[in-house]
Amino acid sequence: MTKTKLRILFFSPKYYPEIGGVETHLEHINRLLQKDYVITVITESNNQKLPAHEHVNGVEVWRIPLQQNQNISAKKWQIWWWLVRHFHLLLTADIIHIHDVFYWILPFYSLISWKPIYTTFHGYEAPGPLTRKQIFWHQLAAWLSWGSICIGDFHRKWYHAKHNFVSYGGVDEISSTKKARSNQAIFVGRLADDTGIREYLHALAFFKKPFHCDIYGDGSLKKECEKFVQQHKLDVQFHGMVPNATAFFPAYTIIFASQYLSILQALAAGCAVIALADTPIKNDYLRMTPFEEFITIAESPKEIASAIENFHKPSANAVKWAQQQTWEKVAALYQKLWEREEV
Repeated sequence: MTKTKLRILFFSPKYYPEIGGVETHLEHINRLLQKDYVITVITESNNQKLPAHEHVNGVEVWRIPLQQNQNISAKKWQIWWWLVRHFHLLLTADIIHIHDVFYWILPFYSLISWKPIYTTFHGYEAPGPLTRKQIFWHQLAAWLSWGSICIGDFHRKWYHAKHNFVSYGGVDEISSTKKARSNQAIFVGRLADDTGIREYLHALAFFKKPFHCDIYGDGSLKKECEKFVQQHKLDVQFHGMVPNATAFFPAYTIIFASQYLSILQALAAGCAVIALADTPIKNDYLRMTPFEEFITIAESPKEIASAIENFHKPSANAVKWAQQQTWEKVAALYQKLWEREEV
């Protein structure tokens, strides 16, 4: 007799083919989990080119249509009204797992609290310091969940909430055999305050030797960054947002990275990692990790420039450790979390 697969319903702020850390995390584990589960994702989107409902790589995806630059209050009510009209998705799920958007289900919590509800906490509210309100909502989500995973151990210290497991994500297989050049670096990520793009560019202005940097990403600071590069005549090229840009890492010696997935992928490729820690929480985000000793953590543009001058590649043990951080391990962590309770 064939065992019926459990139905998993994920809530996520964004999902593939959109690009970002949460999107990458969830898309990778879904490729693996769908072997044993029926996977559905509810997400938001202001991209009118993406269908409201489709199947992506075997995963059923529902997109809540939102307007560009919509205010928070209007966005909440639109999401909640959409969920009212699609409440059957919550009722038919065997397990509900939420990625950073627990408030989506709060109006319906009393109606579904008997179902196993789990949460994964990604990142943190940047770039400013945490507020009491942010800490409260994090704690409430952890308390109302049957269990949770935090991406980074800093969550326990800064949000004062208990979590069942800690993860840092996984790495893709390294396939490139290009030889890295010692005088070039790459940055992959959003061009925003919390990724350190300003500081990396300021560091290149301090660094007087010929040095090339490729930037793959987009965001609110793009025009400001382009203007800075022009003013200081830096050898920097902007490529925009490109899917799977971390696959280019083996062609570079130095990676400017302050996010877990990029750091892991850079280490797995044998690249030197220079990470900016310009706030107390970002400092713990980087230092409260098993890879702290494998990377260079800088707190200012001058320290970044110094790190470029004196960069060192990760040891063979560091590369081996990073390559062992597979998405299979991450997917297994989710199964371990769900199997803690009878469902």
